[in-house]
Amino acid sequence: MRKRTKFISILTLGAVIISVLAFFESKPTVKAGKGSDLKSQFNIIVPKLMSKFKVPGVAIAFIDKGETKWVQSYGWENIEEKKVVTDATVFQVASNSKTLTAWGIMKLVEDGKLDLDTPVEKYLTRFHLPDSKFDRNQVTIRKILSHTAGLSVRAYPGYPPGDRLPSLEDSLSGKFSKNNRVKIVFKPGVKYKYSGGGYTLLQLVIEEVTGKPFSRYMEEEILRPLGMENSSFEWRTDVQEKTAKAYDVLGFPLPNYLFTEKAAAGLYTTAPDFAKFVTANMDIPKGDLVRSNLLQKSTLSLMHTPGKKDYGLGYIIKSLPNGHRLIYHGGSNRGWRSQFALLPEIGKGLVVLTNSENGYKFHRDLVSLWTKFETGYYPYFHLIDVTLRVLIKTLTVIIVFFLVINISLSVKKIMKHKQLITIMNKQRSSGNNPMIVVKVIIPLFSSFLWWIAFYTGLLYNGWTFASFMPDGFFRLTLAVFAWSLFEFFKEIFVPE
Repeated sequence: MRKRTKFISILTLGAVIISVLAFFESKPTVKAGKGSDLKSQFNIIVPKLMSKFKVPGVAIAFIDKGETKWVQSYGWENIEEKKVVTDATVFQVASNSKTLTAWGIMKLVEDGKLDLDTPVEKYLTRFHLPDSKFDRNQVTIRKILSHTAGLSVRAYPGYPPGDRLPSLEDSLSGKFSKNNRVKIVFKPGVKYKYSGGGYTLLQLVIEEVTGKPFSRYMEEEILRPLGMENSSFEWRTDVQEKTAKAYDVLGFPLPNYLFTEKAAAGLYTTAPDFAKFVTANMDIPKGDLVRSNLLQKSTLSLMHTPGKKDYGLGYIIKSLPNGHRLIYHGGSNRGWRSQFALLPEIGKGLVVLTNSENGYKFHRDLVSLWTKFETGYYPYFHLIDVTLRVLIKTLTVIIVFFLVINISLSVKKIMKHKQLITIMNKQRSSGNNPMIVVKVIIPLFSSFLWWIAFYTGLLYNGWTFASFMPDGFFRLTLAVFAWSLFEFFKEIFVPE
Protein backbone atom coordinates (compact mmCIF):
# COMPACT_ATOMS: atom_id res chain seq x y z
CA MET A 1 0.00 0.00 0.00
CA ARG A 2 2.86 2.34 0.89
CA LYS A 3 4.57 1.58 -2.43
CA ARG A 4 1.37 2.32 -4.29
CA THR A 5 0.94 5.62 -2.46
CA LYS A 6 4.54 6.55 -3.20
CA PHE A 7 4.06 5.72 -6.88
CA ILE A 8 0.91 7.84 -7.09
CA SER A 9 2.72 10.71 -5.36
CA ILE A 10 5.52 10.57 -7.90
CA LEU A 11 3.05 10.58 -10.80
CA THR A 12 1.17 13.51 -9.28
CA LEU A 13 4.37 15.45 -8.73
CA GLY A 14 5.46 14.79 -12.29
CA ALA A 15 2.09 15.88 -13.69
CA VAL A 16 2.17 19.13 -11.72
CA ILE A 17 5.72 19.91 -12.83
CA ILE A 18 4.95 19.12 -16.47
CA SER A 19 1.86 21.36 -16.41
CA VAL A 20 3.73 24.30 -14.89
CA LEU A 21 6.72 23.97 -17.21
CA ALA A 22 4.54 23.49 -20.28
CA PHE A 23 2.72 26.72 -19.46
CA PHE A 24 5.91 28.77 -19.26
CA GLU A 25 7.65 27.05 -22.17
CA SER A 26 4.74 27.57 -24.55
CA LYS A 27 4.32 31.29 -23.83
CA PRO A 28 5.29 33.28 -26.95
CA THR A 29 8.37 35.43 -26.57
CA VAL A 30 7.73 37.64 -29.58
CA LYS A 31 4.24 38.90 -30.31
CA ALA A 32 3.16 40.35 -33.61
CA GLY A 33 0.81 43.20 -33.00
CA LYS A 34 -0.09 46.72 -34.00
CA GLY A 35 3.02 48.84 -34.15
CA SER A 36 5.36 45.88 -33.67
CA ASP A 37 8.66 45.89 -35.52
CA LEU A 38 10.65 42.77 -36.27
CA LYS A 39 14.05 44.41 -36.00
CA SER A 40 13.35 45.97 -32.62
CA GLN A 41 11.89 42.69 -31.37
CA PHE A 42 14.95 40.76 -32.52
CA ASN A 43 17.30 43.29 -30.94
CA ILE A 44 15.62 42.49 -27.65
CA ILE A 45 15.27 38.73 -27.93
CA VAL A 46 18.51 37.76 -29.73
CA PRO A 47 20.90 38.88 -26.95
CA LYS A 48 18.66 37.10 -24.41
CA LEU A 49 18.74 33.86 -26.39
CA MET A 50 22.50 34.18 -26.90
CA SER A 51 22.99 34.50 -23.16
CA LYS A 52 20.56 31.68 -22.43
CA PHE A 53 22.20 29.23 -24.83
CA LYS A 54 25.79 30.50 -24.43
CA VAL A 55 26.25 31.45 -28.10
CA PRO A 56 29.23 33.82 -28.56
CA GLY A 57 28.54 35.25 -32.02
CA VAL A 58 25.57 35.63 -34.36
CA ALA A 59 24.85 37.24 -37.74
CA ILE A 60 21.26 37.60 -38.93
CA ALA A 61 19.78 38.78 -42.21
CA PHE A 62 16.12 39.55 -42.81
CA ILE A 63 14.67 39.50 -46.33
CA ASP A 64 11.42 41.15 -47.38
CA LYS A 65 9.99 41.13 -50.92
CA GLY A 66 13.24 40.36 -52.63
CA GLU A 67 15.41 42.76 -50.68
CA THR A 68 17.68 42.34 -47.70
CA LYS A 69 15.98 44.76 -45.32
CA TRP A 70 18.60 44.57 -42.63
CA VAL A 71 21.61 42.63 -41.43
CA GLN A 72 22.44 42.63 -37.75
CA SER A 73 25.50 41.26 -35.97
CA TYR A 74 25.73 40.34 -32.31
CA GLY A 75 28.46 39.17 -29.96
CA TRP A 76 31.96 37.93 -30.55
CA GLU A 77 33.66 36.76 -33.71
CA ASN A 78 36.63 35.80 -31.52
CA ILE A 79 36.25 35.93 -27.73
CA GLU A 80 39.95 35.65 -26.95
CA GLU A 81 40.91 38.50 -29.29
CA LYS A 82 37.82 40.57 -28.40
CA LYS A 83 36.77 40.81 -32.06
CA VAL A 84 33.08 41.51 -32.60
CA VAL A 85 30.93 39.99 -35.33
CA THR A 86 30.36 42.31 -38.31
CA ASP A 87 28.53 42.05 -41.62
CA ALA A 88 31.83 40.91 -43.15
CA THR A 89 32.36 38.02 -40.68
CA VAL A 90 32.61 34.66 -42.44
CA PHE A 91 30.92 31.54 -41.03
CA GLN A 92 30.91 27.90 -42.00
CA VAL A 93 27.33 27.00 -42.92
CA ALA A 94 27.84 23.23 -42.87
CA SER A 95 24.95 21.29 -44.44
CA ASN A 96 23.44 24.42 -45.93
CA SER A 97 26.18 23.81 -48.49
CA LYS A 98 23.95 21.03 -49.82
CA THR A 99 21.27 23.46 -50.95
CA LEU A 100 23.80 25.48 -52.96
CA THR A 101 25.16 22.22 -54.38
CA ALA A 102 21.62 21.31 -55.44
CA TRP A 103 21.56 24.56 -57.41
CA GLY A 104 24.83 23.57 -59.07
CA ILE A 105 23.35 20.22 -60.07
CA MET A 106 20.08 21.70 -61.34
CA LYS A 107 22.00 24.24 -63.42
CA LEU A 108 23.66 21.31 -65.20
CA VAL A 109 20.25 19.65 -65.62
CA GLU A 110 18.89 22.80 -67.27
CA ASP A 111 21.97 22.95 -69.49
CA GLY A 112 21.28 19.38 -70.67
CA LYS A 113 24.46 17.95 -69.15
CA LEU A 114 22.69 15.89 -66.49
CA ASP A 115 19.43 14.00 -66.26
CA LEU A 116 17.72 13.64 -62.90
CA ASP A 117 16.61 10.06 -63.48
CA THR A 118 19.69 8.63 -65.16
CA PRO A 119 21.72 6.29 -62.91
CA VAL A 120 24.50 8.29 -61.32
CA GLU A 121 26.96 5.57 -62.32
CA LYS A 122 26.63 6.71 -65.95
CA TYR A 123 28.46 9.92 -65.06
CA LEU A 124 31.27 8.39 -62.99
CA THR A 125 34.73 7.19 -63.95
CA ARG A 126 36.90 8.07 -60.93
CA PHE A 127 34.77 6.19 -58.39
CA HIS A 128 31.98 3.63 -58.46
CA LEU A 129 29.55 2.58 -55.77
CA PRO A 130 30.72 -0.72 -54.27
CA ASP A 131 28.85 -3.92 -55.04
CA SER A 132 25.99 -4.76 -52.70
CA LYS A 133 22.70 -6.63 -52.71
CA PHE A 134 21.07 -3.46 -54.10
CA ASP A 135 20.93 -2.34 -57.71
CA ARG A 136 23.33 0.55 -58.35
CA ASN A 137 21.32 1.58 -61.37
CA GLN A 138 18.51 2.61 -59.04
CA VAL A 139 20.70 5.35 -57.54
CA THR A 140 19.78 8.46 -59.51
CA ILE A 141 20.61 12.12 -59.10
CA ARG A 142 17.01 12.91 -58.14
CA LYS A 143 17.11 10.35 -55.35
CA ILE A 144 20.47 11.60 -54.10
CA LEU A 145 19.20 15.19 -54.00
CA SER A 146 16.14 14.10 -52.01
CA HIS A 147 18.06 11.73 -49.69
CA THR A 148 16.14 8.70 -50.92
CA ALA A 149 19.01 6.94 -52.70
CA GLY A 150 19.72 4.71 -49.68
CA LEU A 151 23.33 5.92 -49.36
CA SER A 152 25.52 5.90 -46.26
CA VAL A 153 27.45 8.61 -44.34
CA ARG A 154 25.12 11.02 -42.62
CA ALA A 155 27.71 13.69 -41.84
CA TYR A 156 31.42 14.48 -41.94
CA PRO A 157 33.50 15.57 -38.93
CA GLY A 158 36.06 17.47 -40.99
CA TYR A 159 39.85 17.46 -40.75
CA PRO A 160 42.03 19.64 -38.48
CA PRO A 161 43.94 22.46 -40.21
CA GLY A 162 47.38 21.27 -41.21
CA ASP A 163 46.26 17.71 -41.88
CA ARG A 164 46.60 16.44 -45.41
CA LEU A 165 43.12 16.23 -46.89
CA PRO A 166 42.19 12.98 -48.66
CA SER A 167 41.31 13.13 -52.31
CA LEU A 168 37.65 13.08 -53.25
CA GLU A 169 37.98 9.47 -54.42
CA ASP A 170 39.72 8.44 -51.18
CA SER A 171 36.95 10.05 -49.14
CA LEU A 172 34.19 8.32 -51.10
CA SER A 173 35.91 4.94 -50.84
CA GLY A 174 36.63 5.38 -47.12
CA LYS A 175 40.33 4.75 -47.66
CA PHE A 176 41.35 6.58 -44.48
CA SER A 177 38.08 6.25 -42.56
CA LYS A 178 35.59 3.41 -42.93
CA ASN A 179 32.92 5.69 -41.46
CA ASN A 180 33.17 7.85 -44.57
CA ARG A 181 32.77 5.06 -47.11
CA VAL A 182 29.85 5.82 -49.40
CA LYS A 183 27.81 2.72 -50.21
CA ILE A 184 24.20 1.65 -50.67
CA VAL A 185 22.72 0.60 -47.33
CA PHE A 186 19.00 0.66 -48.17
CA LYS A 187 17.00 -0.08 -51.29
CA PRO A 188 17.02 3.16 -53.34
CA GLY A 189 13.74 5.02 -53.53
CA VAL A 190 12.08 3.27 -50.59
CA LYS A 191 12.63 5.70 -47.75
CA TYR A 192 14.29 8.93 -46.67
CA LYS A 193 17.81 8.60 -45.25
CA TYR A 194 19.83 11.78 -44.87
CA SER A 195 23.18 11.28 -46.57
CA GLY A 196 26.05 13.72 -46.73
CA GLY A 197 27.81 10.95 -48.61
CA GLY A 198 25.28 11.28 -51.42
CA TYR A 199 26.09 14.95 -51.86
CA THR A 200 29.81 14.14 -51.89
CA LEU A 201 29.00 11.81 -54.77
CA LEU A 202 27.26 14.75 -56.48
CA GLN A 203 30.42 16.77 -55.96
CA LEU A 204 32.25 14.17 -58.01
CA VAL A 205 29.49 14.18 -60.64
CA ILE A 206 29.94 17.94 -61.09
CA GLU A 207 33.69 17.52 -61.52
CA GLU A 208 33.29 14.64 -63.97
CA VAL A 209 30.72 16.42 -66.13
CA THR A 210 32.28 19.89 -66.17
CA GLY A 211 35.96 18.95 -66.06
CA LYS A 212 36.43 21.62 -63.38
CA PRO A 213 37.16 21.43 -59.66
CA PHE A 214 33.90 21.59 -57.73
CA SER A 215 34.80 24.84 -55.95
CA ARG A 216 35.64 26.62 -59.20
CA TYR A 217 32.45 25.48 -60.92
CA MET A 218 30.31 26.63 -57.97
CA GLU A 219 32.08 29.98 -57.85
CA GLU A 220 31.69 30.63 -61.57
CA GLU A 221 28.17 29.29 -62.07
CA ILE A 222 26.38 29.92 -58.76
CA LEU A 223 28.16 32.13 -56.21
CA ARG A 224 29.33 34.96 -58.46
CA PRO A 225 26.13 35.18 -60.56
CA LEU A 226 24.22 35.52 -57.28
CA GLY A 227 26.54 38.30 -56.17
CA MET A 228 27.99 36.22 -53.31
CA GLU A 229 31.42 37.85 -53.59
CA ASN A 230 32.46 37.03 -50.03
CA SER A 231 31.58 33.32 -50.23
CA SER A 232 33.66 30.32 -51.21
CA PHE A 233 33.89 26.55 -50.97
CA GLU A 234 37.63 27.03 -50.42
CA TRP A 235 39.17 28.36 -47.21
CA ARG A 236 41.30 30.84 -49.12
CA THR A 237 43.65 33.30 -47.42
CA ASP A 238 41.22 36.18 -47.86
CA VAL A 239 38.43 34.03 -46.38
CA GLN A 240 40.59 32.90 -43.45
CA GLU A 241 41.22 36.48 -42.39
CA LYS A 242 37.48 37.07 -41.98
CA THR A 243 36.41 33.69 -40.57
CA ALA A 244 35.04 33.65 -37.03
CA LYS A 245 36.42 31.41 -34.30
CA ALA A 246 34.38 28.27 -33.66
CA TYR A 247 33.35 27.15 -30.15
CA ASP A 248 32.15 23.85 -28.73
CA VAL A 249 29.13 23.11 -26.55
CA LEU A 250 31.02 24.09 -23.38
CA GLY A 251 32.38 27.30 -24.87
CA PHE A 252 35.92 26.11 -25.58
CA PRO A 253 37.51 27.23 -28.89
CA LEU A 254 37.82 24.71 -31.70
CA PRO A 255 40.00 24.60 -34.80
CA ASN A 256 38.36 25.39 -38.10
CA TYR A 257 37.89 21.88 -39.44
CA LEU A 258 38.35 21.58 -43.20
CA PHE A 259 36.52 19.40 -45.72
CA THR A 260 37.29 17.42 -48.81
CA GLU A 261 33.53 16.90 -48.89
CA LYS A 262 32.75 20.52 -49.79
CA ALA A 263 29.39 19.88 -51.45
CA ALA A 264 28.05 18.40 -48.23
CA ALA A 265 29.60 20.72 -45.66
CA GLY A 266 32.24 23.13 -46.98
CA LEU A 267 30.68 26.51 -47.79
CA TYR A 268 32.02 29.69 -46.15
CA THR A 269 29.80 32.75 -46.38
CA THR A 270 28.54 35.88 -44.68
CA ALA A 271 25.00 36.80 -43.63
CA PRO A 272 24.57 39.43 -46.42
CA ASP A 273 25.86 36.97 -49.03
CA PHE A 274 23.64 34.12 -47.90
CA ALA A 275 20.67 36.48 -47.89
CA LYS A 276 21.24 36.97 -51.64
CA PHE A 277 20.83 33.25 -52.14
CA VAL A 278 17.64 33.15 -50.05
CA THR A 279 16.26 36.06 -52.07
CA ALA A 280 16.93 34.22 -55.34
CA ASN A 281 14.60 31.44 -54.16
CA MET A 282 11.57 33.68 -54.06
CA ASP A 283 8.93 33.95 -56.74
CA ILE A 284 8.94 37.72 -56.97
CA PRO A 285 9.47 40.01 -59.97
CA LYS A 286 12.59 41.60 -58.51
CA GLY A 287 14.29 38.22 -58.32
CA ASP A 288 13.55 37.23 -61.92
CA LEU A 289 16.41 39.24 -63.42
CA VAL A 290 18.99 37.57 -61.20
CA ARG A 291 17.38 34.18 -61.37
CA SER A 292 17.06 34.19 -65.16
CA ASN A 293 20.81 33.64 -65.38
CA LEU A 294 20.65 30.68 -63.01
CA LEU A 295 17.53 28.57 -62.52
CA GLN A 296 14.15 28.72 -64.15
CA LYS A 297 10.97 29.18 -62.16
CA SER A 298 9.85 25.63 -63.01
CA THR A 299 13.15 24.24 -61.70
CA LEU A 300 12.77 26.05 -58.38
CA SER A 301 9.18 24.86 -58.14
CA LEU A 302 10.38 21.28 -58.54
CA MET A 303 13.09 21.75 -55.91
CA HIS A 304 10.56 23.27 -53.49
CA THR A 305 8.15 20.34 -53.85
CA PRO A 306 8.25 18.06 -50.79
CA GLY A 307 8.95 14.36 -51.15
CA LYS A 308 9.53 11.72 -48.49
CA LYS A 309 9.83 13.25 -45.00
CA ASP A 310 8.94 16.62 -46.60
CA TYR A 311 12.38 16.90 -48.19
CA GLY A 312 12.50 18.31 -51.71
CA LEU A 313 15.62 18.64 -53.85
CA GLY A 314 17.92 20.28 -51.32
CA TYR A 315 15.23 21.78 -49.08
CA ILE A 316 12.87 20.87 -46.24
CA ILE A 317 9.32 22.02 -47.00
CA LYS A 318 6.59 22.21 -44.37
CA SER A 319 3.04 23.55 -44.70
CA LEU A 320 1.66 25.99 -42.13
CA PRO A 321 -2.00 26.00 -41.06
CA ASN A 322 -2.67 29.05 -43.26
CA GLY A 323 -1.46 27.17 -46.34
CA HIS A 324 1.87 28.99 -46.62
CA ARG A 325 5.04 26.97 -47.07
CA LEU A 326 7.98 27.21 -44.71
CA ILE A 327 11.05 26.24 -46.75
CA TYR A 328 14.28 25.86 -44.83
CA HIS A 329 17.50 23.98 -44.19
CA GLY A 330 19.97 23.84 -41.32
CA GLY A 331 23.66 23.22 -41.01
CA SER A 332 25.77 21.66 -38.25
CA ASN A 333 29.54 21.34 -38.33
CA ARG A 334 31.75 21.01 -35.28
CA GLY A 335 31.77 24.51 -33.82
CA TRP A 336 29.16 25.92 -36.22
CA ARG A 337 25.38 26.01 -36.56
CA SER A 338 23.35 27.83 -39.22
CA GLN A 339 19.83 28.06 -40.58
CA PHE A 340 17.95 29.74 -43.39
CA ALA A 341 14.20 29.87 -43.89
CA LEU A 342 11.83 31.46 -46.36
CA LEU A 343 8.12 32.03 -46.76
CA PRO A 344 7.88 32.31 -50.56
CA GLU A 345 4.18 33.20 -50.66
CA ILE A 346 4.85 36.47 -48.83
CA GLY A 347 8.45 37.07 -49.92
CA LYS A 348 9.98 36.80 -46.43
CA GLY A 349 13.29 35.20 -45.55
CA LEU A 350 15.66 34.75 -42.63
CA VAL A 351 19.34 33.82 -42.32
CA VAL A 352 20.91 32.86 -38.97
CA LEU A 353 24.63 32.13 -38.70
CA THR A 354 26.41 31.22 -35.44
CA ASN A 355 29.94 30.21 -34.42
CA SER A 356 28.88 27.81 -31.67
CA GLU A 357 27.61 24.26 -31.28
CA ASN A 358 24.97 25.76 -29.00
CA GLY A 359 23.60 27.58 -32.04
CA TYR A 360 21.31 24.64 -32.83
CA LYS A 361 18.85 25.49 -30.05
CA PHE A 362 19.32 29.18 -30.74
CA HIS A 363 18.46 29.14 -34.44
CA ARG A 364 15.50 26.79 -33.97
CA ASP A 365 14.02 29.19 -31.43
CA LEU A 366 14.67 32.17 -33.65
CA VAL A 367 13.08 30.57 -36.73
CA SER A 368 10.08 29.62 -34.59
CA LEU A 369 9.66 33.17 -33.35
CA TRP A 370 10.18 34.65 -36.81
CA THR A 371 7.61 32.29 -38.36
CA LYS A 372 5.13 33.15 -35.62
CA PHE A 373 5.75 36.86 -36.13
CA GLU A 374 5.28 36.70 -39.90
CA THR A 375 2.41 34.23 -40.18
CA GLY A 376 0.77 33.94 -36.77
CA TYR A 377 1.75 30.26 -36.56
CA TYR A 378 4.68 28.38 -35.10
CA PRO A 379 6.44 25.81 -37.32
CA TYR A 380 5.79 22.15 -36.58
CA PHE A 381 9.12 21.64 -34.80
CA HIS A 382 8.29 24.28 -32.17
CA LEU A 383 5.88 21.88 -30.45
CA ILE A 384 8.53 19.15 -30.57
CA ASP A 385 11.11 21.47 -29.00
CA VAL A 386 8.73 22.61 -26.27
CA THR A 387 7.70 19.03 -25.46
CA LEU A 388 11.30 17.81 -25.20
CA ARG A 389 12.30 20.77 -23.06
CA VAL A 390 9.41 20.18 -20.69
CA LEU A 391 10.33 16.49 -20.36
CA ILE A 392 14.02 17.28 -19.76
CA LYS A 393 13.23 19.95 -17.16
CA THR A 394 10.62 17.75 -15.50
CA LEU A 395 13.11 14.94 -15.15
CA THR A 396 15.66 17.37 -13.73
CA VAL A 397 13.22 18.72 -11.14
CA ILE A 398 12.18 15.20 -10.09
CA ILE A 399 15.81 14.10 -9.69
CA VAL A 400 16.64 17.18 -7.62
CA PHE A 401 13.47 16.76 -5.53
CA PHE A 402 14.26 13.18 -4.57
CA LEU A 403 17.93 14.00 -4.16
CA VAL A 404 17.07 16.63 -1.54
CA ILE A 405 14.78 14.16 0.25
CA ASN A 406 17.45 11.44 0.27
CA ILE A 407 20.13 13.85 1.45
CA SER A 408 17.86 14.90 4.31
CA LEU A 409 17.19 11.28 5.28
CA SER A 410 20.90 10.46 5.11
CA VAL A 411 21.80 13.42 7.32
CA LYS A 412 19.24 12.24 9.86
CA LYS A 413 20.78 8.75 9.87
CA ILE A 414 24.25 10.17 10.41
CA MET A 415 23.06 12.41 13.23
CA LYS A 416 21.22 9.51 14.83
CA HIS A 417 24.33 7.32 14.90
CA LYS A 418 26.50 10.33 15.75
CA GLN A 419 29.34 8.91 13.72
CA LEU A 420 30.55 8.47 10.16
CA ILE A 421 30.91 4.90 9.00
CA THR A 422 33.82 4.49 6.61
CA ILE A 423 33.85 2.08 3.72
CA MET A 424 36.28 -0.16 5.57
CA ASN A 425 33.91 -0.43 8.50
CA LYS A 426 31.14 -1.34 6.11
CA GLN A 427 33.29 -4.01 4.54
CA ARG A 428 34.03 -5.51 7.97
CA SER A 429 30.39 -5.46 9.01
CA SER A 430 29.38 -7.12 5.78
CA GLY A 431 32.04 -9.78 5.80
CA ASN A 432 34.32 -7.93 3.38
CA ASN A 433 31.55 -7.96 0.80
CA PRO A 434 33.09 -6.86 -2.54
CA MET A 435 29.68 -5.50 -3.59
CA ILE A 436 30.34 -2.50 -1.35
CA VAL A 437 33.23 -1.48 -3.58
CA VAL A 438 31.08 -2.01 -6.65
CA LYS A 439 28.34 0.18 -5.19
CA VAL A 440 30.86 2.95 -4.61
CA ILE A 441 32.36 2.77 -8.08
CA ILE A 442 29.20 2.39 -10.17
CA PRO A 443 27.76 5.91 -9.52
CA LEU A 444 30.99 7.65 -10.49
CA PHE A 445 31.51 5.36 -13.48
CA SER A 446 27.96 6.08 -14.65
CA SER A 447 28.63 9.82 -14.59
CA PHE A 448 31.86 9.24 -16.47
CA LEU A 449 30.00 7.32 -19.19
CA TRP A 450 27.35 10.04 -19.35
CA TRP A 451 30.06 12.65 -19.96
CA ILE A 452 31.78 10.52 -22.57
CA ALA A 453 28.51 9.86 -24.39
CA PHE A 454 27.18 13.41 -24.50
CA TYR A 455 30.09 15.82 -24.19
CA THR A 456 33.24 14.36 -25.77
CA GLY A 457 32.23 13.31 -29.28
CA LEU A 458 34.07 9.99 -28.86
CA LEU A 459 31.03 7.90 -29.74
CA TYR A 460 30.11 9.62 -33.01
CA ASN A 461 33.01 10.81 -35.08
CA GLY A 462 33.69 13.95 -33.04
CA TRP A 463 30.08 15.14 -32.75
CA THR A 464 28.88 16.08 -29.27
CA PHE A 465 25.35 14.80 -28.66
CA ALA A 466 24.80 17.43 -25.97
CA SER A 467 24.78 20.16 -28.63
CA PHE A 468 21.61 18.67 -30.14
CA MET A 469 19.87 18.08 -26.82
CA PRO A 470 16.93 20.27 -25.72
CA ASP A 471 17.29 23.35 -23.57
CA GLY A 472 17.87 22.32 -19.96
CA PHE A 473 20.00 19.28 -20.77
CA PHE A 474 23.09 20.71 -19.04
CA ARG A 475 21.08 21.18 -15.85
CA LEU A 476 19.94 17.58 -16.18
CA THR A 477 23.60 16.60 -16.49
CA LEU A 478 24.43 18.49 -13.27
CA ALA A 479 21.51 16.78 -11.53
CA VAL A 480 22.73 13.35 -12.66
CA PHE A 481 26.27 14.13 -11.47
CA ALA A 482 24.95 15.39 -8.13
CA TRP A 483 22.97 12.17 -7.66
CA SER A 484 26.05 10.09 -8.52
CA LEU A 485 28.17 11.95 -5.96
CA PHE A 486 25.46 11.50 -3.36
CA GLU A 487 25.33 7.74 -3.97
CA PHE A 488 29.13 7.61 -3.74
CA PHE A 489 29.29 9.40 -0.38
CA LYS A 490 26.23 7.59 0.94
CA GLU A 491 27.93 4.22 0.50
CA ILE A 492 30.97 5.49 2.37
CA PHE A 493 29.53 7.53 5.20
CA VAL A 494 25.84 6.80 5.74
CA PRO A 495 24.87 4.04 8.20
CA GLU A 496 22.68 1.27 6.85
